[in-house]
Amino acid sequence: MPSPVAHTLGGYIIYRFASSSNTTSWKKLLLCCVSSNLPDVDFLPGFLLGKPNYFHHGISHSVGFSVAFALLMGFVFYLKGGSFLRNSLLFFSLYFSHILLDLLSYDSSFPYGLAALWPFTSDYYISPLSLFLDIQRDSASATFITSMFSIHNLMAVLLELALFTPLIVLSVLLTRVRKKEG
Repeated sequence: MPSPVAHTLGGYIIYRFASSSNTTSWKKLLLCCVSSNLPDVDFLPGFLLGKPNYFHHGISHSVGFSVAFALLMGFVFYLKGGSFLRNSLLFFSLYFSHILLDLLSYDSSFPYGLAALWPFTSDYYISPLSLFLDIQRDSASATFITSMFSIHNLMAVLLELALFTPLIVLSVLLTRVRKKEG
């Protein structure tokens, strides 16, 4: 599955394309980047059991959780005077971008894929097209973090940067066009 770098860049790009302002709101940008990584919170209960991968790619990586998160965030921002629909769509896009990126990645650990269509089915899905390399990691809590620092994972992150750079450049150019028009 892609690294947190890819998911963060995905959140950044969605923030840039969705922003109606010509200025950067660092708080909202940070919230967008965190939201695009949020499905991986499923590592935390596994850490408590000494098996970080135990719950990974389960229901937190699903359309059901994407909708629930979007509705929650839409409501939170509605209470703060924002648009429920606009914020719900933004946060659905951020959360679901994680799932889409994971679907487009090589998966080297069982169960292969993710429970993307939960609550409709608990079946696991993965695209036959892999744009991203898997991020290799140990399954034990004690060595989980250090195992992520490898040549393979560095190559995976470099591929992610190569794939996302054109979209980042496009988002920056569109922001400049908006500033000139505004």
